[in-house]
Amino acid sequence: MDEIQQEEDEYEPNHDQLQFENEERVERQGGENMTPNKCRSPMSVIKEWVPVCEDDLNPKEGMEFDNLEEYLSLHIKDYDVDMFIENFKRKQKIDPSFYFAYEINKATRQLRHVFWADGISRKNYALYGDVVSFDTTYDTNRYKMIFAPFTGLDNHRLCITFGAAILGDEKAEFFSWLFEKFLDEMEGYKPVCIITDQDPAMKVAIKNVFDTSTHRFCIWHIMRKLSEKVGSTLSSNEDFMNQFKSCVYNSETKEEFESSWKSVINEFELQNNDWLSQMFSIRNLWISAYFRDVFLGAVLRTTSRFESENSFFCSFTNPHLSLVEFWMRFESAVESQRHSQSMSDNDNFSLIPELKTNRDLERHASQVYTFTNFYKFQEQLWLACMDCEVEDKKDTEEGLVITYLIMLEKMGRCVRLYITLLVTWHVVHAKCFNVKAFHADIYYAF
Repeated sequence: MDEIQQEEDEYEPNHDQLQFENEERVERQGGENMTPNKCRSPMSVIKEWVPVCEDDLNPKEGMEFDNLEEYLSLHIKDYDVDMFIENFKRKQKIDPSFYFAYEINKATRQLRHVFWADGISRKNYALYGDVVSFDTTYDTNRYKMIFAPFTGLDNHRLCITFGAAILGDEKAEFFSWLFEKFLDEMEGYKPVCIITDQDPAMKVAIKNVFDTSTHRFCIWHIMRKLSEKVGSTLSSNEDFMNQFKSCVYNSETKEEFESSWKSVINEFELQNNDWLSQMFSIRNLWISAYFRDVFLGAVLRTTSRFESENSFFCSFTNPHLSLVEFWMRFESAVESQRHSQSMSDNDNFSLIPELKTNRDLERHASQVYTFTNFYKFQEQLWLACMDCEVEDKKDTEEGLVITYLIMLEKMGRCVRLYITLLVTWHVVHAKCFNVKAFHADIYYAF
């Protein structure tokens, strides 16, 4: 069994000469279109990371950016893990809220895994950590180690990072170690729902550590595989793609999904497609119609969230980076992410959203919602005013019963939905898609 050095042990670098210059602050360069990996002044990066060495090896002022990157890559070749871990120690001294944990294989001096999160990440998790996405599909470094960020959505529906890890392997024991460290940092609070890819080892670890969390598979990752699994002929067939996507994304009930799925499978003769058969057998883990009872389950059906997240992390990672180079890009990217969050916060404090109606409900919503969520609400309110009508109303012994007819257009077809409401004192009991209860004043406002 490999001899393991825990993160609590003092990790001594291999090289006696490993020292660091005083930390340089990030120097922002102008321009809104700067990507995360270009946000720093190259010279400040060199000064921050390169160990003290012979004068003739020090980078010279005025070096071209490509030469600086080449210099940095060449120089850190033998120091990479040492510098990576030493950086975390320096950050923790500067910022006590910064947390990291790692394990080193003492026999090979190889990094097994590392997890880190700072105070802002912890605060964001406390506010928005009910639904967590955990993704291990990014190519990030030359050692083929796995980058695994924990992410979510803030109150502006922007992607935020709760913490991140680099793993040496996708084993259940590695995932269990990581999830336990994550919970330690987050004071033991487990997410209501965690969304992942289909890794079987990860599934085992989640069941053991996040035992009270609902585990669901990322619908975006699954749908990305569709073209490969059905072949080029069907993937270029517009009719098939429209029908399949409508079945997956627009089915409101289990019965509707299963009927639509059967129809697509039969029409395009896919009864012998093993992948589709497997996806149907685990439909309760990725089709939104099967988890309407999950709190914030609607978030799971929004593919734009996962596309944005994937684009964000892919923008600064590639399989050729050293750990040091990866960290610099990660840090700049998270700073950019948090800058966007701050800008959205500022807009909410300084601007007033435009109202479409004179209803008190809309006015109140504009005061309590962020802009992004308000405009989502406003769209639904407007549709309710235009496409929702009272079909029936009657008094019963239990209370007032109101039936609404809602007309919706989905993928070019008109859908009629009926919602029956039982109005009692201050509470509405709704009979539609397992929705448990609403405040009565929302419906009276329509």
